[in-house]
Amino acid sequence: MLTQTVQASSVSIEKLFIEAEDTVQAPVYRVYLVRCCNGSLYCGQTANLEARMKLHQTGRGARSVRLAGFQCLAQSWIVSSRRDALRLEYAIKALPKAQKEALVIEPKHLKILATEKGINLPETLSTSEGLQ
Repeated sequence: MLTQTVQASSVSIEKLFIEAEDTVQAPVYRVYLVRCCNGSLYCGQTANLEARMKLHQTGRGARSVRLAGFQCLAQSWIVSSRRDALRLEYAIKALPKAQKEALVIEPKHLKILATEKGINLPETLSTSEGLQ
């Protein structure tokens, strides 16, 4: 009797784990550019853009944004993985301001940068811009 109960419990626990795995979605990583009040552009990456923007707006985000003052989200891109988000963030941070501004104006130029750096982007480049 006890063996049957233990077996039944383990089967239902396994079923719960399988169901949980089916409902868990991989996070969507984004690389973003924030325009600051002093005119600078800050680049970051996150799996939760809305929460990160709230942090920047309330002065609890990156130190450089806190000091320069958050103005708006200038641009963001969905990337394939956290690894690619980190690599792309690093590549964008290394660009001069004029090239960052070019990415804001024409976000599809990001594909050129990603190709040069060997970074995988989703086949369909998804962007968003101008969130206040």
